[in-house]
Amino acid sequence: MNKAQKEYLERVQAEQKQEQEQERATDSNWSAANVARQTLGQGLAFGFGDEIEGAFRGIYEAATSGKSYSDAVNEGIEYARAQNKAFETQNPKSALAMQIGGGLLTGLAGGGRALAAKGLSMGAKAARGAGVGAVVGGATGAGMAEGGVTDRILPAATGAALGAATGGVLPVAMAGAGKLISPIRGMIPGGSRRQAEGLFRNTAAEDAMTSGTLRSGLDDIGPLGVVADVGEQSTKDLARFTGTKFGGKSTQKMLETRHLDQGPRVAASIDKNVADIPLDDYLVNTTKLRQTSANKNYGELYEAEVPLTDKLKGFFQNDAIKEAYESARDIAKVNNHILTPLSQKLDEGVAFLKPNMRTLDYIKQSLDDKVSEAFRAGKNKLGAALQAKRDEFRQHIDEISPKNEQGISLYKNARSEYAGHSAALESAELGAKFISSPKSVSIRTIKEMGDHEHEAFLVGVAEELRYKVLSAPDAADVTKRIFGNHLIRQRLKAAFRGNEEAYSAFEKTIRNEAAMAETNAAVRFGSRTAPMLSDESTYSKAAGAVGDAVGVAAGSPGSAARLGSKMADALSTPPEAVAKHLSGMLLSQDPAKKAMAIELLKRGRTATSRAGGMTRALVTPAAAYLTAPRPGAR
Repeated sequence: MNKAQKEYLERVQAEQKQEQEQERATDSNWSAANVARQTLGQGLAFGFGDEIEGAFRGIYEAATSGKSYSDAVNEGIEYARAQNKAFETQNPKSALAMQIGGGLLTGLAGGGRALAAKGLSMGAKAARGAGVGAVVGGATGAGMAEGGVTDRILPAATGAALGAATGGVLPVAMAGAGKLISPIRGMIPGGSRRQAEGLFRNTAAEDAMTSGTLRSGLDDIGPLGVVADVGEQSTKDLARFTGTKFGGKSTQKMLETRHLDQGPRVAASIDKNVADIPLDDYLVNTTKLRQTSANKNYGELYEAEVPLTDKLKGFFQNDAIKEAYESARDIAKVNNHILTPLSQKLDEGVAFLKPNMRTLDYIKQSLDDKVSEAFRAGKNKLGAALQAKRDEFRQHIDEISPKNEQGISLYKNARSEYAGHSAALESAELGAKFISSPKSVSIRTIKEMGDHEHEAFLVGVAEELRYKVLSAPDAADVTKRIFGNHLIRQRLKAAFRGNEEAYSAFEKTIRNEAAMAETNAAVRFGSRTAPMLSDESTYSKAAGAVGDAVGVAAGSPGSAARLGSKMADALSTPPEAVAKHLSGMLLSQDPAKKAMAIELLKRGRTATSRAGGMTRALVTPAAAYLTAPRPGAR
């Protein structure tokens, strides 16, 4: 490990440690246990929550540790009081408001009885509620104090005064209780399944995912798909949070297995929509076809004699042709043939011999090699001169070679078929370069190809795509290798050259695989600490609405509203039971569970919209009471 890598690792570890410390600090401050101690123990239980918690702790401790019951209970009470004091020291205003909110839950019974008195005016109901509140508040104040009877007198009096004020407002809020109950049932108190359904609907709304788009997306992906694959970022955040809360092993195993098979699935789509024959097989087969074709066409033609024209004699006297003939003799030796000489010396001079087609074609092949050698060596003028001589020689061979019934040169036909196979070989190799070395092959090249050449070209494209996909590491998203940006997608679409159906099918496969890879990365490789903070935004919208309602019910739309929102945030983080239901909705391949998720999006409103109705149910009757004309008022 080099110095830079070591520093990077140390920095990452330090950041992770800081995140963990922040998380622990947050848990110790706003844990569900502390919230319960304030709202239930100190509020709902009239301040006797520490004694109640201590009793239960004492029973357990005495049974498991051998301590005496009295000692265990005293230690439990001290522990609960210490936790309460620590929380109240850090959050004095929040603690007080939570305790009032918890007390209101008890006061609702008294408020309900005051409201139920038939024939009483709203003022009389408020007065009765104030009386009930005074009793409840006095008991709460006494319970929250410590020490003897004398020490609890002043707290009891303070609690009675605060309870009376709160109880007087309560009947007004209770006037809207009928409208309030239904929206509340749809919120957090509705049980783990209801919570999970509300979170899912709210998250789907953030991603603009409807039952229709969810059904369509799952149909596209097929049996391997899960709901989280269809949703956008909020849905994947919720899936990540769920995957770390419940069923982590089975969920991650499913995602891992699915992702490991991504490469073969993409390769199968390449076979189906691009080309299914491996490049090596294609090259071997095409080479064999070319050789077979050459043997057939040239074999019948090679032994045919041609007329010894004056123009042919002129070629035989050219030094370039003479050199090519020497190379042609080497080609003949490889094929177990001996070429007759071009001429022979006689006493009266040089006599040219009548050649056959084999001799002329081998000379032409030698000239092909010399042209290529000259251009590769940078001798462009020599290459151009040799090329001109070669073309002139080849044209004359076409003129004197045997003809078919249509009068077309048999040599030209044989050469054309051989060239077609050669062009196919070149096109296939060009297709591989089109993907592996984009700068070396332009899109314009594809447009100039014939159909046969383009088919060969796609063989090369498919081969290189397969290599990129199947050589990727197990954890990699292979779709990014072959479809990762706009330029790559543009070139790939050009390779299909107008075959929109095949391209669309291939693109659909790649996009679905990319969505599944995103789900895998979010759930399996997402941070286990930092996302806990960002993921809270998924739930805080519903939680904030609950907090607003708590604040209005408490008669304090300022600090109490902010407190209620914070309380609901702490309590709304999905526990194991909620995560269990969410896991089934978001990360299950079970068709029945996916169908339930689709059906769920067809029903009801989101948690946020229901919270709006709940707030109106609280505010409307209070506003009506406060603005109603008083007797004698002008």
